[in-house]
Amino acid sequence: MSKQNSFRLQSVLNYKSSLVDSLETEFAQLRALQKSEEDALAHLETMVQDHTASLQRQQKNGVLDCQTIELHQKYLHFLHAHVERQKIRVAETRAQVETKREELVKTMQEQKTLEKLKDRHVARELIELNRREGRIVDDLVTTRYAREGYSHA
Repeated sequence: MSKQNSFRLQSVLNYKSSLVDSLETEFAQLRALQKSEEDALAHLETMVQDHTASLQRQQKNGVLDCQTIELHQKYLHFLHAHVERQKIRVAETRAQVETKREELVKTMQEQKTLEKLKDRHVARELIELNRREGRIVDDLVTTRYAREGYSHA
């Protein structure tokens, strides 16, 4: 007679379930980090555009001296360098998110496979239990019939 919850891979299924939960949390954190990095990049690009527009307005409104133009160009160069570094950070974060997504999908597939195996196991257990109950009922009916048959004869 088999025990209840005799699914041999239950501990593996439990582990995969907890791993999926953990990976979902990590994935959400990485997605938030990616959003933050993309927002920072957008902010830097806006700063570049605003400063460039400001410099162009100043040039149209009056004559700028060389030192002021040089300062603006240095600042723009600094901003462009910062934008490039931020683009690298965004790309790295996207790669991390994609790697974590693939790991999460793979682990979820493994979990679903184990759940299907467990469902099949439970179905087989139920069929076996029904067979045993059927045999017991048959034995009871046979015994009762035999008793009643002997008592009426």
